[in-house]
Amino acid sequence: MKMSLQPVIRLLYNSGVEDVQYLHFSAIHSPEYHIVFLNGGLIGLTVDPQRIVSTIRAVRRHGLLNEFVSVSTNAAQRAVYIASDGGRLCRPYIIVTKGRPHVTQAHIEELKKGHRIFEDFVDDGLIEYLDVNEMNDASIAVYEHQIKAHTTHLENC
Repeated sequence: MKMSLQPVIRLLYNSGVEDVQYLHFSAIHSPEYHIVFLNGGLIGLTVDPQRIVSTIRAVRRHGLLNEFVSVSTNAAQRAVYIASDGGRLCRPYIIVTKGRPHVTQAHIEELKKGHRIFEDFVDDGLIEYLDVNEMNDASIAVYEHQIKAHTTHLENC
């Protein structure tokens, strides 16, 4: 199923990405700018790549953007990569904030009792899908006892 790119493009421009059509060509080489790509195509430039990453993730976690849209950065290339195209391997991970996994034992019990299904965890922003590029930006603990202050995701409960 192919998704429309327009909501993603609109979100990017509303989040501070500047359309390259309206910038001087030298801006792309300026150290203050990061290049923003969507599915491999140049969309624009931004001076605040972290804002783009945070916005995409927040909107995705609230269910306002397709759960398989991924965002990653490459500081050496001064680039932000957003991918929504098919064919990427995406795995589900539990979101961790301030050292605490969003999925609790109570959630697991609800799942076991049939009061929840897996998709509820995604819809409620407890679990998100990460592709390989976004995994490289994440700090993933395999087990809960391995969670540190900087951990962003958990693989197993």
